[in-house]
Amino acid sequence: MLVITDLLFNALVGISVLGLLIFVHELGHFLFAKLFKVGVLEFSIGFGRKIWSKRVGETRYSLGLIPLGGYVRMVGDDPYSLEENQTTTSEEDAEESEETSMPGMAMQDVDMNDPAVQKLIEDRSRWFLSQGLFARAMIVLAGPGFNFLFGWILAVFLFFHFGTQEVLNEPNIATVEEGMPAAESGIMPGDRVLSINGVAIETWQQLAKTVMGSEGRPLAFRVQREENGVTVEKSITMAG
Repeated sequence: MLVITDLLFNALVGISVLGLLIFVHELGHFLFAKLFKVGVLEFSIGFGRKIWSKRVGETRYSLGLIPLGGYVRMVGDDPYSLEENQTTTSEEDAEESEETSMPGMAMQDVDMNDPAVQKLIEDRSRWFLSQGLFARAMIVLAGPGFNFLFGWILAVFLFFHFGTQEVLNEPNIATVEEGMPAAESGIMPGDRVLSINGVAIETWQQLAKTVMGSEGRPLAFRVQREENGVTVEKSITMAG
């Protein structure tokens, strides 16, 4: 039962992290599309059946049931929708040609009769493929660019929040296994080892090397710990 719980927890963490990365990626495309005045039909996180959807202005924001992807639908992102040299021989052919030239005809879940969608379709200056090369390149590259920026910001945050590698390398006891010599001698999780056999301990590697090299001989620890909110030092002898 514990194994199943751990697997479920790990799966949920993995999906959450992936969902966050997808959101950041699609947000990059979305914001730069807006920056260059490209019409965005839909901003969606997840695929499959929609569990939430709401239109704000000209854009519909959606959440899909399967959080393993996302997309930003921009008006006029279909190359065929920019063909200008279509020929028609009758009003019926002209009407059919106009319908097939509309961007997003393959998007069955986009309401082509929506006034907001129709407005974007009619204004070709808002189409993605009507933009210059620089604008289109920036919109396309914004997704991976935002992922890179997010990773950098996260790394900086973790660095300043948890400290440098030197802090992580301090000779602090994280866990003590029950029944082992350390636990039986009175060493506790959270203890900071100051010295062993009178030799100052500065790093975790030095601590581990000293203990493993004792070859079963007793070790005299000097540790620092918190007791009732007060920092105290204790002398502890660990049997080999």
